[in-house]
Amino acid sequence: MSFSPRVFSLVFGLVYTVAHLLEMPLWRYYPLVGKFSLTDLVDLSNGPSMNWYGWMSYAAIAGVIAAVVVPKRIDNKIPAAVFYVLPFVILVCGIYTERSWFLAPPTG
Repeated sequence: MSFSPRVFSLVFGLVYTVAHLLEMPLWRYYPLVGKFSLTDLVDLSNGPSMNWYGWMSYAAIAGVIAAVVVPKRIDNKIPAAVFYVLPFVILVCGIYTERSWFLAPPTG
């Protein structure tokens, strides 16, 4: 069994992007009260949740599993173009999901 950084980086990026697009964190962290939760805590006194940790967890778990399970012969067949195109696609997805930060009218 070997670990493939190439497969890890591809799967990590894809799973993180999908989890972010679907708003599907593995778990949530509520920094205001210092709580971790597998579900959304409805009580407003808990403050907003941080989903980033949950998305990173999904991506890391999937990336490690894929990097260990995918055989070297398949890893070697991944075209180099994928490593140039996929980050650009992920970047565009990130800009799309966060477009409200760029398009929000100024307050004040």
